[in-house]
Amino acid sequence: MYAGPGQSPGRAAMEPAVERREHLCGRVECVPECQAAMEPAAASMLSAAIGDAETLRLPHQVQRIIRMTGRPGVLAGQTVRDQARAALTRLDRQLAGTVATSAR
Repeated sequence: MYAGPGQSPGRAAMEPAVERREHLCGRVECVPECQAAMEPAAASMLSAAIGDAETLRLPHQVQRIIRMTGRPGVLAGQTVRDQARAALTRLDRQLAGTVATSAR
């Protein structure tokens, strides 16, 4: 496996295999080193997105977060998913009350 400019094919073959994935930002980084550092930031960003979606009454955005956090290997899993489910329940109640009031 040729590693790229400046490295010989022999050296690349001797290096240990490290799983690599492309991140949303487009960079390719070693998963074990960066995943632990990214999890708190991901949870914080998703929590903020849940709050914004609830404020703006956008249940479909909350549903997206629920689906995304339910996938295996996704950062910020169960805690954020529970928060999103609670927000979706509140939104459902709010929007149901709005529809009932406007139908009168």
